[in-house]
Formats: sequence, structure tokens, C-alpha cells
Amino acid sequence: MKKIVTLRENITPLPTLCAIDAVVNDSYQDSAIKYHTVLIAFAWLDAQVGTKNITKRQLGLKRIIGNWASHHVSRNAIRIAARLHPRIEGDYPFYNISSLLVEPDLSRITGMNLAHHNIAPYSCTNYSRVEVLQ
Repeated sequence: MKKIVTLRENITPLPTLCAIDAVVNDSYQDSAIKYHTVLIAFAWLDAQVGTKNITKRQLGLKRIIGNWASHHVSRNAIRIAARLHPRIEGDYPFYNISSLLVEPDLSRITGMNLAHHNIAPYSCTNYSRVEVLQ
């Protein structure tokens, strides 16, 4: 698998709880949104390679992101994360990310103390590239 090196200073900062609240209050008032799942989805989307156009291919993002984080992530959490991310355009499940998916470095979520907590490693064949943070 091809490795992609990402410098830590090039990682988009995670959104604040106030920013998440603003999107939830604007569009998802009836949903029970768990903030940490929005942060997981945001971190996963941030690792992906952007494209000029929005993909027409469904990628099964809910399952892929949930498997990566070993944590359930809702469609609405992914939608909110995409709205908050400055490089991501489109609506679930069609975004401007390459279909050659990047497996994000797990250090993107290890500080959250919720993903990969006493959970067996996952196996996913959806990735074409793997991210290495430096």
C-alpha cells in the first residue's frame, strides 16, 4: 500500500464544540448528535485527498469511518463534519474526496480517549493508501 506523509502542521484543527453546536442548531435540531463522533468523522475526512469534483460513487463512509475508529459514527455526524471542514464539499455520501481512500493515522483520534479503547484491531480493504503523520 502506498504511504502518504502528512506533516502535523498541515492537519486541519478539529472544530470547536461551539462550531458543532452552530451547525446542529442550524440543521440537525431533531437529531441526537454525539460530538465525539463528529470529531472522528472530521479527522477521517481531513486525511482524504480532495478532488475538483464531487464523486458520483457511493463509498459506504459510515461503515468505513466507523470501522477505522472502532466506534459507531452516524450519517449526520459525517454530514456535520463535512460542513465544518474547509476543503470538503457535497452532501452525504457524495463528497469531493478521491475514491482511492487514505487510511488515516490512528494518532488523529487517540487523544479523544474513546476510539480504539480495548477494541480488537479492525480489518478493512477499502484503502489504497496509508497516512503517516510526521
